[in-house]
Amino acid sequence: MIKKFVLLAIIGLYSNICLAQFGQQGGYGQQQGGFGQSNPRFGAGQSNRNSIPTEENSVESEKSKKERFDKIMSKLKKELTLDDLQFFAVSGVIKESFKKQETIMKKEISEQEKTEEIKGISDISNAKVLEFLNKDQKVIFKNMMGR
Repeated sequence: MIKKFVLLAIIGLYSNICLAQFGQQGGYGQQQGGFGQSNPRFGAGQSNRNSIPTEENSVESEKSKKERFDKIMSKLKKELTLDDLQFFAVSGVIKESFKKQETIMKKEISEQEKTEEIKGISDISNAKVLEFLNKDQKVIFKNMMGR
């Protein structure tokens, strides 16, 4: 049960992150560009957007994803004062959400369809994260999500 909840929270957060990157939703605090788009609030830098995939780009991309994930989790841990169990649960939800959103981004569908699918994942993940939080943390989290 806890594993399912963690998974859903990650999905929701990650989808919110992806929407933020497409400018469809501001993400945490409604910041334009979301995570990984030169958003100084989260310490994210420019991503490498070379159109020719190479092994070097792949390694850099994975490193960039890990750094973005680590920054997101650091921010959540600090802002929500997550205990170790909550941190583990929420990080699981976010990781799963990242994976699902990455899969969606690789699909050959319209940007609007991608945005809609990612928003659905985001909503589910956010709901999962909320299940791990206490009353005060829920308020903070909802504010972070701009709701």
